[in-house]
Amino acid sequence: APNTLIRCGTSFRGRSIIGGPTGTFSDELIMKDCLDIDICVRGEGEYVVYELLKRMKESRDVSKIAGITYRKNGKIIRTPDRELIKGKNKDEELDIIPSPYLSDILRGGENINLLTSRGCIYDCIFCNYSSMSRHTIRYHSVERVISELKKIERDCQLFNEEPIVNIIDDAFSLNKNRAKEICRRIVDENIHIKYSVDTRADAVDEELLYLMKEAGFYEVNFGLERASPKVLRINRKLGRRVCTYNEDNFAPEKVFLKTLKKNALSASKIGLNVTVSIITGLPGETLNAECEVRDRCSKCLFPYPLTDEEFCNVNKNGPDINGILNTIYLIREIKTYAKKKIKKIGDFNNLFHRQIFIRLNGERYIYNQNEKRLYEGELKNYLSLREGR
Repeated sequence: APNTLIRCGTSFRGRSIIGGPTGTFSDELIMKDCLDIDICVRGEGEYVVYELLKRMKESRDVSKIAGITYRKNGKIIRTPDRELIKGKNKDEELDIIPSPYLSDILRGGENINLLTSRGCIYDCIFCNYSSMSRHTIRYHSVERVISELKKIERDCQLFNEEPIVNIIDDAFSLNKNRAKEICRRIVDENIHIKYSVDTRADAVDEELLYLMKEAGFYEVNFGLERASPKVLRINRKLGRRVCTYNEDNFAPEKVFLKTLKKNALSASKIGLNVTVSIITGLPGETLNAECEVRDRCSKCLFPYPLTDEEFCNVNKNGPDINGILNTIYLIREIKTYAKKKIKKIGDFNNLFHRQIFIRLNGERYIYNQNEKRLYEGELKNYLSLREGR
């Protein structure tokens, strides 16, 4: 779930509640840093927020609600963690949560989000979404997904809108057979919607890519993170390993990179738009890693369109910030160096992401050109300083 701020009540008697990954993993930092936040919801929020609203409406004590961090008499109090939401039936554990589309709370439209599953079984150290689901994955039933898509399509027809759905699962195709079943059902049910999706490059095959294209998928984003086998190992992209960090010469990571290249090329030839997500500033990274990313990606992918061709060039003396493809993340180290300038942006998300990551140049966080230049300058200075150490 995204980071969410809810204002409950009116005037000065209301309460501010924050949730999502930041509210889960940085709850005490938030409560100490921002006195305007009254309650952090940790973990999944559907039932917690319902209980909070009900108890606050009735002016009842909230201390018995599991999964919250709140203030009482000047102290920060954490209640026990809450169990994951999970129904009894395998492969449809999440159907216990009512659908906002089938319940007419939300209507279908252009560029909307849909979850068919939650969680991921991997343990990448830069990802908090897997931790949110405690490294497990739970599903909505295929029948539920198809019913939601039909409803979304009907809503769009009613309002004369083109249905575009972003499937925002943490890893849509970890269960390839299920992903293929969803695609086949979409085709069989004659549902006409355009889809984008994020998934792992090692969790697709050619059959699935063809089915996705036939079902209406137009864009797939693969998580590359880094093109360095060593950096992928250090950051557990392929999970925890018993062997020392290099005793097998990073063979699994090298296979992963070859698989990504193969599947990205296949998806592109099939007619899907292909992007990859890149993270810079990861443990184990060097400046030369930026050039390695560019070299590997340029053989099978087009640079992410940000401004112009020059924005995607890498100079001979090392990486240019403009050569970093797709979404850019800077984690902890840079915020220590550039904290004061970054805080000038005054953006709500920056305040609560600084303990985890700061997102730059992504479509969802668009800043003006002056602000973009500020970020680029700070990254260049940071990379230069670190290389000199």
